[in-house]
Amino acid sequence: MNDQLQIHSMETRAASYVDYYSNATKLRFSPVDIVLIFMRSVQPPGQTGTNEELCSVAMSPVQFKMLAEQMQAALAAYEKAFGEILRPNLGPTVDTFAQNLSEGFEAMQKAIAQRNAETKVEDSSGEAPKPASRASARRK
Repeated sequence: MNDQLQIHSMETRAASYVDYYSNATKLRFSPVDIVLIFMRSVQPPGQTGTNEELCSVAMSPVQFKMLAEQMQAALAAYEKAFGEILRPNLGPTVDTFAQNLSEGFEAMQKAIAQRNAETKVEDSSGEAPKPASRASARRK
């Protein structure tokens, strides 16, 4: 018996749908979501390049992982059909990016632990502290 969850859905296109060409991306993350920011990088000859942010897509960490798995499978199929894609030496490697993300996650975990410790000290009612709403967390 197949224990996998079967999801059936119909795809439609929103009236606000737009196509973009992106040749640069960056990530932003929080404990509850991951945001992909798609950019267009332009560098006229002899001038400093610019990255214009085109749009962002926020998703849950679970959806991000599923997207990453789909992208890995698509990349493997593409390279099998057309040959290996060679990455030009244009900047930080995936290892550098992963290290920066790891350091960012560690800093976020420390900040959350510190905030939780401060909340417990400030709460003298004896009740367990209530978690901040997502909206109030953004204002800080």
